[in-house]
Amino acid sequence: PAMVPTTLVGLLAADSTRGAFTFRPPTALRAGRRVRPLMEASAQQFRARRVEEEAEDDANDGATTAVLGLAGLGVAEAYDPPLLPLPELLRYGSSEAGGGREREVTTAEEWRSFRRPELLDIFRDEMYGRAPGPLNSETVAVQHAVLSSEEALNGLAVRKEIAVRLTRHDGAERTWTVLLYVPSSATAARPVPCILGLNGSGNQTVHPDEGITESVVVEEAFRTPERVARGAAAHQWQVETILRRGFALATVYSGDVEPDVPDGSRREGVRSLFDSPNEDGAPPPTWGAIAAWAWGLSRTLDAIADVVPE
Repeated sequence: PAMVPTTLVGLLAADSTRGAFTFRPPTALRAGRRVRPLMEASAQQFRARRVEEEAEDDANDGATTAVLGLAGLGVAEAYDPPLLPLPELLRYGSSEAGGGREREVTTAEEWRSFRRPELLDIFRDEMYGRAPGPLNSETVAVQHAVLSSEEALNGLAVRKEIAVRLTRHDGAERTWTVLLYVPSSATAARPVPCILGLNGSGNQTVHPDEGITESVVVEEAFRTPERVARGAAAHQWQVETILRRGFALATVYSGDVEPDVPDGSRREGVRSLFDSPNEDGAPPPTWGAIAAWAWGLSRTLDAIADVVPE
């Protein structure tokens, strides 16, 4: 929502006779036609184009096709395939790590050391942005505190709520609350794995448990009564099933980390803490909301590891 990603259109083709999956350009691209981002088209236009694509593919090679698209909102330009060549997946050398000339990846070590970093850089530069590295207490300090720890769900689990507070040197801060359910049988000597994920309408939506502190949902579209009600998303989280299988479950309301607002504003989220230039004069990191949410989950993982040994 706070970024306009590069439009990526690919095709995953399933050959109905051999059951094999291959990656190849969409028929429209092979035919040299211009393609608009999928989100620019109405549902009817998309369905009509899909029928046309499948008819052409059936006539060409009998493959069943599905279009996978990631399109940026508000992108109004058409794209010509020759102007958007896809990089070769197993060739590296576009960065200094590659030694200044293109080479083919022939070993797992070359993939890990050279090509993988190059591809991650492409996604950082073109889509997600560059999130900050590890926190430096001189710029943004982090504190973890257990707010509550109580038996829950008829003895099946211990429900914990943990505060993650980030404070900038000038006093600006951002805090979010982690809801964590740990199986009652877990101990520091016998820790359990944890499933961690974001929720979109408040921690109270993952289970009707009255002991969950309600999140203050800031996004107007997400705070309708039916969406913020206790247990509104319980069918998606299956808390008891996860606990009985021996896993802990942790969740954070995404709007506490970075609100999902239509104008892409950074005023209220964690990104606002990093918007001042660095001490060396370098500009602040440019990163989208998706990167901010991922970064927030990493900081949440740090907090759980710090204060919940089980």
